[in-house]
Amino acid sequence: TTQLSRTTRKVNNLAALLRVSSENHMGTLPLKGIVDQRAEGRHAFVFEYPTSTLSADPVTLNSLISATTDTPLPLALRLHIAHFLTRTLASFHIDGWVHKDIRSQSLAFFSTKKPKPSSSNLSLQGSAQSAPIQITSPYLVNFEYARPASGSTILFRDDNEAKDIYRHPVVQADAEKKTSFNVAHDIYSLGVVLLEIAVWQTAQAMV
Repeated sequence: TTQLSRTTRKVNNLAALLRVSSENHMGTLPLKGIVDQRAEGRHAFVFEYPTSTLSADPVTLNSLISATTDTPLPLALRLHIAHFLTRTLASFHIDGWVHKDIRSQSLAFFSTKKPKPSSSNLSLQGSAQSAPIQITSPYLVNFEYARPASGSTILFRDDNEAKDIYRHPVVQADAEKKTSFNVAHDIYSLGVVLLEIAVWQTAQAMV
């Protein structure tokens, strides 16, 4: 019961943070609410699509890089994405939380409803994504591992190689010593994503 109340408190605190973040346009999706899925041992966070966007599946930064490797985005747009991710993660850290899953799959772009001719809109050729996506309005997602920076952590290590590429060596699956995740590990992951943006190639492809 103590563990359950501790988890519920953590979930509610994260929900409050995400709601404020969205209202202040800090790069997270509008939070509709939380569903307590106790039978599955989890809470589900329900988000809304951004205003003026289609209900099509969002495109992740990882998918975007993979689809346009031969034709990288202009440097100005790449710098915009890099600045957005850095600023959003910094605000998350300032509020006393760690994300724990920073990777190019955790940055999402949505299709615009009424696209205007602009270099900030991109149509992916040969993709199921028919409507242009709004490149200048990414959103940080994948908060399932997030926790307070000063809180306890589960020292479980999964062996997902695709995720391990973004993790600091001391928190990777085969690390000899189990180390509690901290802000510096988020920043390491950020560095990997910034490298992907700079050379416009996925970390998986580089490895």
